[in-house]
Amino acid sequence: MTQDELLAELEQIKDVVTSYASSLSEDEFFRGSDEVWSASHTLSHLDRSQRMVAYAFSLPRDRLKPNAEARPSRSLEQLKADYLARSADGFKSFGRYDPEPRGTQAEQIEDYNDGLDGLKHHVSVYTEEAELDRFLLLHPALGDMTLREMLEFTVYHNQHHLEIMKRRLENYD
Repeated sequence: MTQDELLAELEQIKDVVTSYASSLSEDEFFRGSDEVWSASHTLSHLDRSQRMVAYAFSLPRDRLKPNAEARPSRSLEQLKADYLARSADGFKSFGRYDPEPRGTQAEQIEDYNDGLDGLKHHVSVYTEEAELDRFLLLHPALGDMTLREMLEFTVYHNQHHLEIMKRRLENYD
């Protein structure tokens, strides 16, 4: 995907997640636990994750790891397969990526939106399309990823957790 397509995808997933989270009653939004995440937990996890990506994109280029071997970006399908395989092997969120929901439903949705808007801002500063393949970020489950891969994964990560959120609410006893 191009930078413009990635920015559009980030905006689209923000709208979809926000719409869904806003449609939930307060009871539905907060229904869950630290073991079985609520929508609130999920939004917090997504926000914390994408703020880390935004932070990395805000760093000066000389602080980023160069893609010295010029490894091409993996396809989104490969990223999904790798992530699902790691999840099946038991990989779980940890530390700074664990949810810490705070505030009201509206405040959490606003935080989520602000986090994605911040990421989009930092991505838009990259003026050369090739820079998205020139630098690497370390993903806790997937290892080194090009900036382009990280953005594609961020969109997928939001979609993935949105589907989990929906399934959990449908199946909640």
